Amino acid sequence: MTDQKLRIGVIGIGWYAGATLIPKLRETGRAEIVAISRRNADRLAQAQAELQIPAAYTDWREMLDKCQLDAVVVSTPPNTHAEPTVAALERGLHVFVEKPIALTPADAQRMEAAAVAADRILTVGYNARGMGSWRTIARLLSQNAIGSLCQVSVTACMDLRFIWRGMALPEETQNVFASSAYYSDVFGRDNWRTQPDVVGGGMFGDVGSHIQDIALWLADGTPTQVACFAHSTGSPAILSALAHLDNGVLLSLAFNDAVAGGETLRPFYSRGRMTFYGDRGQITADWTKMMSTEAEQIWLEQEGARTQAESEFESVHPATVFVATVLDGVPNICPAHEAARAVAMTSAAYRSAGEGYIVGFDTMTDALGMASGQLQNSRAIQP
Repeated sequence: MTDQKLRIGVIGIGWYAGATLIPKLRETGRAEIVAISRRNADRLAQAQAELQIPAAYTDWREMLDKCQLDAVVVSTPPNTHAEPTVAALERGLHVFVEKPIALTPADAQRMEAAAVAADRILTVGYNARGMGSWRTIARLLSQNAIGSLCQVSVTACMDLRFIWRGMALPEETQNVFASSAYYSDVFGRDNWRTQPDVVGGGMFGDVGSHIQDIALWLADGTPTQVACFAHSTGSPAILSALAHLDNGVLLSLAFNDAVAGGETLRPFYSRGRMTFYGDRGQITADWTKMMSTEAEQIWLEQEGARTQAESEFESVHPATVFVATVLDGVPNICPAHEAARAVAMTSAAYRSAGEGYIVGFDTMTDALGMASGQLQNSRAIQP
């Protein structure tokens, strides 16, 4: 372990970067936040003062030009992840980018290629990758606790009406967001999460990308065929998606972000279940916390005998692991090529729902070539 400190610049200093990412990085004792950037000069100045950052820039390009950095955090809205990530990598900097890695598979591929060419770390901020519950399930699956995995079933619902209907947040929640001057309007009616061209559609591609990533990571597979039926794909997002993965595993995912949680539970009401079926048993995980997506109960059934499995690992944040990956060479908790699977899944699901076809691709290269309404070297299969 080295005593070196990682000099980090943050591109996009909003609520999550200021309230979570910067504190997590600082907690390591091995990261120094030397600069931040944000287009809004007033909010930038507020963040700089509140977080005590030495330098602040309204243009991230100027920050890269003028600051001596080892790494950057890209915490901008999803449609602006690719350009600063590629630019930083090409300058020889390591990058931690928020999820989803990009809006299009082509951009995800471009970002991964830049990391490979520069021989630098590119980590994607999927929180569940560091959570003890999901890491426990990953271990059980790797040890063939349920035999050969053949199927994954996911149901996830939440109450996100406060975002896309502009509903008022409970007073307690409003007070939390109002406590900081530079992100007090994080969930206002006009926030970027309500804009389909910014988030890539509806919440299936935003909050829902967490769930997709968990399923694809633990199934260790890439979609080769995707069929999706939707009540709606924008806001609200109510859909059912089916995927055939390249390792033969079948994935089914039902997603609904318009299930009323009641006044006492709203706005972060959530319920979800993910079941992994093997030829010798099954694993079921249940969760109730949307923002963390920690599985609160894990049930293991082997040859008909059902037991509750306890989490075997402490949870760690991806930003914390990122520092250790760069400085100590520990494994990348979420490399770009794995995060790109969720982008391919989302893109194919939206296209299938919109055009009424099973969307198929032969390889991950084909999946990542799917962008701007085009399927390169792929096939659209009539159901």
